[in-house]
Amino acid sequence: MDIVKLTDNEIGQRVKPIWDNIIAGSNQKDYQVFSRDFSKWILSQVSQADIEDQWCTTAQLTDLAPEPEFLGCLRNA
Repeated sequence: MDIVKLTDNEIGQRVKPIWDNIIAGSNQKDYQVFSRDFSKWILSQVSQADIEDQWCTTAQLTDLAPEPEFLGCLRNA
């Protein structure tokens, strides 16, 4: 798949399930749901304890709107 050739709408449809998991996991403070779609590299960059600490210290991270507004993608022309 060449992501550069996809329309903003096509990209939005593909990322929606990932964003849904991130939002639900954050709002529920559930690391397993939050990190479900992360690559091994992303998982290696921050620990579960770090994420849970952020949830405890930053209320905005656990009060996310369940339906985010997808604004589009930036492209390098």
